[in-house]
Amino acid sequence: MIPPDEPAPDIAFGHIKRAQDLLRARDLVGARREADLARAHPERLAGVDIVARNALGSVLYELGDFDAARAIFQDVLADNPRYGDALNNLGNVLAREGKPRRALEFYERALVENPGSADYLANLGGARQALGDVDGALNCFAQALARDPTHADARWNRGLARLLSGDLAGGFADYESRWALPEFTARQLASPRWPDSISDEDVHGKTLLIHSEQGYGDTIQMVRFAKTLAGRGARVLVETHATLAPLLRTVEGIGQVIVHGDPLPRFDLHIPMMSLPAACGVAALGDIPTAPYIAASDGPEVALPPRRAGEIRVALVWAGRPTHKNDRNRSLDIARLAPLASIPKVKLFSLQIGATSDDLAHLPGIVDLAPQLTDFAMTARVLDQLDLAITVDTAVAHLAGAMGKEAWLMLPFAPDWRWLQAGATAPWYPSLRLYRQPKIGDWASVVEKITADLAAR
Repeated sequence: MIPPDEPAPDIAFGHIKRAQDLLRARDLVGARREADLARAHPERLAGVDIVARNALGSVLYELGDFDAARAIFQDVLADNPRYGDALNNLGNVLAREGKPRRALEFYERALVENPGSADYLANLGGARQALGDVDGALNCFAQALARDPTHADARWNRGLARLLSGDLAGGFADYESRWALPEFTARQLASPRWPDSISDEDVHGKTLLIHSEQGYGDTIQMVRFAKTLAGRGARVLVETHATLAPLLRTVEGIGQVIVHGDPLPRFDLHIPMMSLPAACGVAALGDIPTAPYIAASDGPEVALPPRRAGEIRVALVWAGRPTHKNDRNRSLDIARLAPLASIPKVKLFSLQIGATSDDLAHLPGIVDLAPQLTDFAMTARVLDQLDLAITVDTAVAHLAGAMGKEAWLMLPFAPDWRWLQAGATAPWYPSLRLYRQPKIGDWASVVEKITADLAAR
């Protein structure tokens, strides 16, 4: 208990320190409680030094409260406009809010105060990449790694930039640095990891466990390598999310699918899903195993209304998982898609999980299929019954591509690495057509082009 005569600034400092400790322990509720207590009495907080107040802002940023974090950093900079860490941190807030140009200004100001900071250089590289300057981003990451060769953020982000530019060999090599980041945890299993402990040739005759480690789309994208490994003589097991398991049982080369949490059978080697391209020797775009490699399985079909003569049936997905770091950029408001509902002979079907009736009211006549989509196998059966999918960068895009189904993918100005910097085609999924924002936030141009193309179909 804090003594009643403890100075007010010390009380606030104690809350900040406990918030930091709880955040490190991943007690987000406790960290939030202590951060709120630190802010509860502004007069106490005002007496705390700028280093501690900046730390409080960092806790709030990690908790996703960008408004509160921004206010703290601005308050610190009002006391010391040249405090590099607060300048950098305010840049981080702006970057997460989808304002890379403003973020870049604060990173550059931070670097004036501390030109040798690998942290600031890595963040500046991220802002440049978000602005479409991939070469500039790579230069920043190179400078950061020259300052600190162990800098995990710089190496990870360099990997993403390399992949975006088509340098798959360098990109996937850097991608392995993810295990040094706090958001990734390497799986510890009794059997050795492949290929760290054994050569590619020796996989013949071994039982290899591939385990999902990130999102649904990542798993759908990378499970194509099961066939590659089975062709090398491995017996392939896949451990994955329950909602993906029925779908993956259709993939050639997989001997058994296990749901996360279920007992694992015996296996000789294991590998995380996103390490497969590097382990399988993918060094260039031409090395990517081609789609399709997933098929709609037998089972209950989703009930659809009768098809009218000449009708084009279009699946629609306009938003991804809200907790995704880039969801602000990759998702769009359903109201922007209203022009699609007015195209003659086009029937729209919502595959959007979590859509509300208020959302769907923006698209007159749209059929909401989400209540019937109990897992991805059901979604695959829906896609098999429809003519086209129009979607943002989410798992449905991967599923359509893996099935070889035609899909039009709406991409933000700074896309995810797998879609490359430019072009209307996707090397991972030849059946996809890419519609890119011509500038940051410009969904209007994307929807206008899609509407015209759909009307002309």
